[in-house]
Amino acid sequence: ALTMYGTATEVADVNDMIAQQAAGTQKPVCLGSSTAYGAYLQAALPDLQFYETPNTNAGFLEGIRGGHCEAVVNAYPYATDFIAERYDMGECEVDGKPIGVIGSSLGF
Repeated sequence: ALTMYGTATEVADVNDMIAQQAAGTQKPVCLGSSTAYGAYLQAALPDLQFYETPNTNAGFLEGIRGGHCEAVVNAYPYATDFIAERYDMGECEVDGKPIGVIGSSLGF
């Protein structure tokens, strides 16, 4: 299942993310460029704001560090890999915000 992860807080699910983006309290979510799931999500959730990055842990981390997004959408195994990689490198936070899974799965 597709999952949100990163440093965003107080987001219950993708619908909550959309509402918070509309209210201006959340940034776009990072999404791997040139991916089938990315094209599908952009069509299925046109109100969700996206920022495309390379579809790699380094690309997603740069999107977060660069202030383009605080959440990433990707498959759950990639989310846990990203979080574990950050933990192994001693980087459990970015700008003082913890990295983890955000809200409920998208259900896709």
